[in-house]
Amino acid sequence: LGLAGTTAVVPTPRVGGAAFTALRGSRCGRAGSSRSVSCAAAAPAKADATTRPPQRGAGEGAKRQKAPASEPRPPPDANLALQVVVVGGGAVGLYFALALAGALRERVSISLYDGRWSAASAAATGATKALSWRPDVSRVRHIVTLQESVWSALPEEDQDYLFPAGSFLEQWPLQLGNKEGEGYPRNVTLSEFEDRLLALLQEPRHAQRVRLCPESYTKGVHKRMVKDDAFHALVLADGADATGLRDGPLRSSFPLGADVLRAGARGTTQDLLTVLFELDSEAPALNVADATVASLAQRRYFLNARDARSGLLQVLLGEAMGDGEDEAVEDEHAADAGADADADDGRSQPAGGLRAEGAALPPEVLEGLGFFGVPEAAVSSTQRLQSRVSPRPVYHAKMLDCHPPGRPQEMEQPFAFLLGEAADMVDPGPGRGIDASLNAALGLADRLVAARQTLSVGWLVDESSFSEYTRRCTVLTAQDSRNHARRFSSTLRSGADNASAPGPANATLEVDRASFLNATRSLRQRFAALGGRLPPARLEELSEADELLERLAASKTLSSASACRSLRHSGAWAVDEFAFRGLVPEDDELGLGATAEPAGGGVIDSGSSDAPKINVKALYNRGVRLLKGKDMEKDEKAAAQAFGEAARHGHTQAQYAYAVMLLKGTGIKKDEKSAAYWFEEASKRGHGNAMYNLGMMCHKGVGVQGGKEAQEKGKVLLTEAAAFGHLKALRSGVVKIWGGGPWMDYDPREMGVDGILREAELGNQHAQFKYGVMLLEGDYVEVDKPAASNWFMKAMKQGNVEAMFEMSRLLFLGEGVEKDVDYAFRIIRTAAEKGHATAQHNLGVKLYFGEDIPLDRGEAGFWFLKAAKQQLPESQNNIGWMLYLGDGVNQDTREGVMWMERAAEANNKEAIYHLENIGMRKRPPGFLETWN
Repeated sequence: LGLAGTTAVVPTPRVGGAAFTALRGSRCGRAGSSRSVSCAAAAPAKADATTRPPQRGAGEGAKRQKAPASEPRPPPDANLALQVVVVGGGAVGLYFALALAGALRERVSISLYDGRWSAASAAATGATKALSWRPDVSRVRHIVTLQESVWSALPEEDQDYLFPAGSFLEQWPLQLGNKEGEGYPRNVTLSEFEDRLLALLQEPRHAQRVRLCPESYTKGVHKRMVKDDAFHALVLADGADATGLRDGPLRSSFPLGADVLRAGARGTTQDLLTVLFELDSEAPALNVADATVASLAQRRYFLNARDARSGLLQVLLGEAMGDGEDEAVEDEHAADAGADADADDGRSQPAGGLRAEGAALPPEVLEGLGFFGVPEAAVSSTQRLQSRVSPRPVYHAKMLDCHPPGRPQEMEQPFAFLLGEAADMVDPGPGRGIDASLNAALGLADRLVAARQTLSVGWLVDESSFSEYTRRCTVLTAQDSRNHARRFSSTLRSGADNASAPGPANATLEVDRASFLNATRSLRQRFAALGGRLPPARLEELSEADELLERLAASKTLSSASACRSLRHSGAWAVDEFAFRGLVPEDDELGLGATAEPAGGGVIDSGSSDAPKINVKALYNRGVRLLKGKDMEKDEKAAAQAFGEAARHGHTQAQYAYAVMLLKGTGIKKDEKSAAYWFEEASKRGHGNAMYNLGMMCHKGVGVQGGKEAQEKGKVLLTEAAAFGHLKALRSGVVKIWGGGPWMDYDPREMGVDGILREAELGNQHAQFKYGVMLLEGDYVEVDKPAASNWFMKAMKQGNVEAMFEMSRLLFLGEGVEKDVDYAFRIIRTAAEKGHATAQHNLGVKLYFGEDIPLDRGEAGFWFLKAAKQQLPESQNNIGWMLYLGDGVNQDTREGVMWMERAAEANNKEAIYHLENIGMRKRPPGFLETWN
């Protein structure tokens, strides 16, 4: 069994007596295909060590045109090592170095500079490693939460080193996108996490690739490195050296925050108090699970636990948004107030210092401690911080004043990148910390891995190679900025004003307290319903609702009118910020394509200060719950009303769901004309399913008028849906697919080779993919596989899944690029996760037979089923036979026969063979002839 386009020769394996199907055609009828072929079932692959199926695009049979002569290109350098310099060895810089070294191994050399380390301090403290943190450096001891996507990205050996037993606490539920069993978020002390990262990089397996330099990266060092052409990439991460270089020698490339604000960018300033506490013996009145519910039920007090008796309390004092024109730029990160102002510790100063010994705690801190039942005596330190969340215009830049090592045609100039503190992405606000920065570090590591691969084949790494990194950082920062709600600061002010206003204060207090407690009760019930999405220890210790509310009501905090007012009106972190799956309906498919969204945001102001605001996401989610009968009685009529209301307020998914209900007459009177209207509204917002449905309605004259004009509109809509990768649109028979983009025929006979190349050079990912295929197969140009890989890489960086699939194939085979099985698997898995049916199928084949990876037939079945649901006959046969035999999956003969019947209906020979062998189907006449 062979994969699509592979050259490996393996015996044809038999599962229950028949060959297991694998695809050899890679772009069969898919969006972005380079071939005008139908999606008919592929014939069983014969062992072939040298050839691929001779399937051509629109130029089939036409006379080949030779490519014009070009300057000789240097041969690929398979042993090229990427040279990277990292400035700042805090948590983010160390983590980035670890991730990049793990991905590239011997093909990278990293130099990491930080003057906050020393060998002398290691000797003085008895540390087992050569380097450790200087004792005079002020360390941030915050407790931060690392999401599963961050810590699980590392090899298991590194995970075990960084997270030994007892070094972390699992407090929070799984977030959106995480599956049960993948691992829970982990709370760690930031300084301890930094210590273990530094020690891990001194282990022999990493020390040969990462050189730790215990010195400040001064301007003199930078000039020397530039003069010596010492790096391909300069990464500015943590500490004063990194921010100083960003705001000094590289200021023209990375404008200062104040410059950005004066240019009109909007920012958010958050004022908060942080309180570290540790109890000697007894635990707080609220255990960790109850404190988690209490934290998420409001937006004023937030507790991140280190263990059952210690943690970090954050008290949000207020927030304000503005353009910042008349404001000084506030530093965002904390340092102890007693630290030397000139100390090179890399932490910017807080708005207020540590609590002086014996000084009274601020009233806001006392309220927060009382809320969670933490004694005042347990407090070890407090700080007042100000945090500004404001995205930068760029996070990468070309360094025009120097050259990279190696050949100049590979990379014109090296690149500099902002990360962590230097990118203003380390936020001390509640629920944030360093997680966004570590996610950005993974993204940058991925970009550099791709860049190294491009360099190794002798092709240019340019600005477009890293545009995805700036986009990713912008998104991560914008999410934080957007989640700072303006309404909270005004709520705090109005709460204080209302508390002091004349009137029945006790009545107001009781109303606010009762409202908050009722909301907490509801949240606790939904928390308990999370089941496996909540860490087992937290689920086990979660108190009954009445018991939790009794403890909260007994706190002094809830006897304060201003505190209760703030708690009631601040809103819940659970829906405004974290969007845990389970607190909102799960994001799964309904019969009409309606899926729940995270609540929060999406609030529509009706225009009048007295009129109520409408949360359209909440309306949509209510429709989902009513339609599915989840958490409430199923009511299709009420669901249609909720979808309709959200649709009228511009909610795209609600418009689509409402249109489907109108088309089917589900919960509402059937109205094809209205359905077409709402499909069109959703189509205008880029909804692929809406485009497909409206296109088919126009094509068949359902709910629309216009005859040929409507049919032409239908073709346009179906083509646009195909551009979004809509499989049914691709297979509708209406869409003509033979170029790199479904909306444009990249045919060299019509556009010419130069026309396609020009489009590719302008950044058109579909033209890049098409030109790569032409180079790969010799269509109107001479075969040049290294050049093909370069164009596939460019298209892949823009998210082109077809290019991902082709690039993975080349990497598996080592054709045109250095063979790299690990990287190939990462790419094909990404393509599979993005819905590429052939990638899903071939990934399943690899997993089924354990080719280059551990055999895992359970996961193989998972990917076969994904591809089978996309109507891929080969996968339908495979998952059907696995289900029938119980091979790697739970046996279900009826389901297995169903899938094989579907494959047989598409004339899949192996499915017909299987069904005939088990007596479920007779062979058609001439079966053996067509098989052979």
